[in-house]
Amino acid sequence: MKGLIKGLDYLSSTCRTLGETIIGICGIGILVSMIFAIIPRAFFGFSFAWPEETSRYLMIWVAFIGSSVAMKRCELVSFEFFVSMFHGKNKFIANLIAKAVTLYFLLVFINVGMQMLPSYMKSRASGLPITLFWPALGLFIGGIFMLIHTIDGGIHDVLGLIGKEEP
Repeated sequence: MKGLIKGLDYLSSTCRTLGETIIGICGIGILVSMIFAIIPRAFFGFSFAWPEETSRYLMIWVAFIGSSVAMKRCELVSFEFFVSMFHGKNKFIANLIAKAVTLYFLLVFINVGMQMLPSYMKSRASGLPITLFWPALGLFIGGIFMLIHTIDGGIHDVLGLIGKEEP
């Protein structure tokens, strides 16, 4: 059991590190894209068609992957008001209820996302030579990362409830 918990902790930490890296790369991509949008328009009187769309799609990745990183850091808006009303073992139970609701939402979110990905593969972006699969993939990956973090946190809450971990 300890090996499974350590493995899940490692997977969750890896998702966080990978998420932070993806956010950094996307942030640089947004900056470069905006430079290509502003400078030609301001100094040369023309604009490229792709920078706005590129920035929008990268922002989708930043939002959903960033949400997963915030979830891992326990900085994502959640049921904190509900959970903070309890102490001791009751706090673990409240956390489990909050995580169960989050888990249900994420499972529905990922399931719907998987069903929609094939239709996004058929739709093309208007200014870029890509399908909408690539922006939608950011939602899906962010959801998977959040699911991993939720399961990891839920296991630690169960261990706290049965007295194997401190609150």
